[in-house]
Amino acid sequence: MKYFFSLLLYRSFLLVLSPLIVIFFLWRSRKNKAFRHRLTERFAIQPKSLKAGGIVVHAASVGEVIALKPFIDKLLLAYPKLPITLTTFTPTGSAQVIKLFGDKVQHCYLPLDIYPCTWLFLQKLKPQAMIFMETELWPNLIAQAANRNIKLLLINARLSSHSMKSYQKLKWLIQPCLNHFNKILPQSQDNLQNFIKLGADDSRCHCLGNLKFDISNNSKIDAKKAELAALLPNNRKLWLVASTHQGDEILALAVFKKLQQAHPELLLVLVPRHPERFTAVAELCRTQRVNVVQRSTKLPVTDSTQVWLLDSLGELMAAYALADVVTLGGSFSEINGHNPLEPALFKKPIITGPYMGNFTEINQLLKAVQGIVQLTSTDEEELTQAMQFLLVDENKQHQLGNNAYQVVIENQGASQGSIEQLQALLPTEEQVITINNNDVFCRYDGNLFSKLNSEFSPEMLSSSYWQHQQAITGSAQGRGTTWFVQHQKSHWVLRHYYRGGLIGKFNKDHYIFTSQAATRAAKEFNLLSLMQTWNLPAPKPVAYRVVRNGLFYRADLLSSRVENAQDLVAILTEQPISADVWFDIGQTIKKFHHKGVYHHDLNIHNILLDSDNKSWLIDFDQGEQRQIQQSWQQANMHRLLRSFRKEQNKLTSFFWSEENWRMLLEGYEH
Repeated sequence: MKYFFSLLLYRSFLLVLSPLIVIFFLWRSRKNKAFRHRLTERFAIQPKSLKAGGIVVHAASVGEVIALKPFIDKLLLAYPKLPITLTTFTPTGSAQVIKLFGDKVQHCYLPLDIYPCTWLFLQKLKPQAMIFMETELWPNLIAQAANRNIKLLLINARLSSHSMKSYQKLKWLIQPCLNHFNKILPQSQDNLQNFIKLGADDSRCHCLGNLKFDISNNSKIDAKKAELAALLPNNRKLWLVASTHQGDEILALAVFKKLQQAHPELLLVLVPRHPERFTAVAELCRTQRVNVVQRSTKLPVTDSTQVWLLDSLGELMAAYALADVVTLGGSFSEINGHNPLEPALFKKPIITGPYMGNFTEINQLLKAVQGIVQLTSTDEEELTQAMQFLLVDENKQHQLGNNAYQVVIENQGASQGSIEQLQALLPTEEQVITINNNDVFCRYDGNLFSKLNSEFSPEMLSSSYWQHQQAITGSAQGRGTTWFVQHQKSHWVLRHYYRGGLIGKFNKDHYIFTSQAATRAAKEFNLLSLMQTWNLPAPKPVAYRVVRNGLFYRADLLSSRVENAQDLVAILTEQPISADVWFDIGQTIKKFHHKGVYHHDLNIHNILLDSDNKSWLIDFDQGEQRQIQQSWQQANMHRLLRSFRKEQNKLTSFFWSEENWRMLLEGYEH
């Protein structure tokens, strides 16, 4: 309830501020006209060409888009039939998406985190999954996505100790937001512990490493490198000062003037981080009375050129490949540095200032192997000495560069790990195929039907189909009829969703329609799929169908039947169960609870034993994956205990006692 009011307050606050936000974007557009373009997308008025039903990945700006490239490439291979939408929040990030991916992905701005805007965005795209990066936390959007049963991942998650101080003040809002994510995949153990301290459920957090290690050279970089090299004389040494912020250029120019006396062949290459500063940096160079050539003029660098200003986008990686020494901007102030792995990929010696808080773990790895030079102050004399030392010692340059390169290679793999975590939540379309025919919506396991060399039909979700095939092998009575059917050698369970309680007496099997993904059939199908990835003893999902009728829907589910199994009621009316089996039943329930699987109706009818006395859980209608908490786990167990006592009081022959329950609990708590 506290979170509900907190979220309501947050939504109201942003709604009131929305006119000021528009004014902010217009103000930003004075220096960068791109902020004025596509302003309607900030309010979720997206291009009509965007396709729905896919995966949305959000990267705030240029650096995040570049870091995501290996992940997006793997995502396109894993889900070739789903539309992948890559969103950004800055014009430079948008330009980078178009440059790197072209029409391979859909692209738009992520709307402002204002309730009507985020509602429109989700209504338009209807994503199956949304993937956020680092600390991109949008409380309103994430809460709405979770309510729609959209899978949520926070990949390359980063939360420094410095940032913790700010987030702790908003813990009332941030903690519930974090626990809406199905998975949080931090960059390092330090980041993982910070997320847990902030309130993230540790069962959702898995450290996979940093996506930014998963970089590689490619033909586009090589082509750009050749293009830049054609503008440079052969006799110049390049000192590249990358991703500069205000103050970095003044420091670099002061040091450069001192170095020029001993190294007249040295060329200073400046690459401002933000395009809106290009003009100001060019003017600064002129006021410092250095001969500057701007990349935007396409003029070549001559022997008299002192500074080459890369006032361009998408050329930094190629510039790294050409540099002799690299210094990272943002590390001489509380900007806290930029990514050292990019120059490390090209085996370049790297110098940074004392502030590298954004890349603490990476910086520590590089320092541990002598793969970076980090200064202790922002004093220009210390930077001058470090540069002087490297310029006269090429062996040291090579040693630093090679050591840094090894760190990159040895820590790759986070992109693939993140894809595997997504696939555990969202099976690939080779596995799950969708049929959407007017008001009939189906999803089914394509691999299964392929192995059976059989065609799927939506009619398979109807009992009349199997009656016509004379394939019904039995039935069970509960709230409604559950049918056991056989298709070739496969044995399946067909269940129709019925309402219980007072409403069920008037409206037996129709539910208010929300979205396909939020229907009870979809939720159970997806939960069964997820449990299969964890090898939990539960039925395999085969298919589900949702039939819409105006504002209502009805639904059916096909799942595998546990072979040669009986529920505990049937068994206990005939014979007792040994202590070892009771212990194993408790252990089985523990496995489900350990993964956060909430069984809405955990009772002895929904626990099966097969011929090997292996225990299974079935019937996960209204079940879900929850944050692991003792409260609902204990409620699950109390429900189960009540069902034992109920059957004991009802049946004349029932081989169960409170001592058996103690044995089950021993297994559960072991």
